[in-house]
Amino acid sequence: MNRVFNGILRTGHFPEEWKRGKIITLPKAGKDPRKPENIRPITLLSHVAKTFERALLTKLRLFLTPRQEQYGFREGHSTTLQLIRVLHYLASERNCERYTVAVLLDMEKAFDRVWHDGLIYKLMDTSLPPALTKVVANFLQRRSFCVAVDDVLSAPRPIRAGVPQSSCLSPELYAVTTYPRCMVILRTGRTT
Repeated sequence: MNRVFNGILRTGHFPEEWKRGKIITLPKAGKDPRKPENIRPITLLSHVAKTFERALLTKLRLFLTPRQEQYGFREGHSTTLQLIRVLHYLASERNCERYTVAVLLDMEKAFDRVWHDGLIYKLMDTSLPPALTKVVANFLQRRSFCVAVDDVLSAPRPIRAGVPQSSCLSPELYAVTTYPRCMVILRTGRTT
């Protein structure tokens, strides 16, 4: 397997078979499975591809460091810790008789909307070696999926945007895409 993985890193070619997702559906627990909103789609990807993605993620993290403010998708950083950080800031500002306004964004279907060309452009603007940028570009290009219902598979459909939902690379790539726009913005001022 090492030879295959090293070959991918050397050539930048991510195998086409590894880019095909199979979507299965699972009913949400305790919900009426006849209603579409109570069905959870799950994308199944190649286990060999997932192993490679984990190795690639280790390499990417050598060059892509998350911002201090980023708590999502970071080991040892939870939403609870982020909430504590924000509350501490708010209390500190209140003690100094300053008001604070926070603007928070919640991006709906965020992973599905990542623009591939924009992500690659941003990767080229980092210290990431061109060979790794090429692997990521090839990882994103020409992806497809089919839907399994019972034992029947739909025809494959192309994926033109987004990062794969079940890939360990997706949170890291999404974070690169949103930098520096998606962060907590705090503004302080004196109360009157």
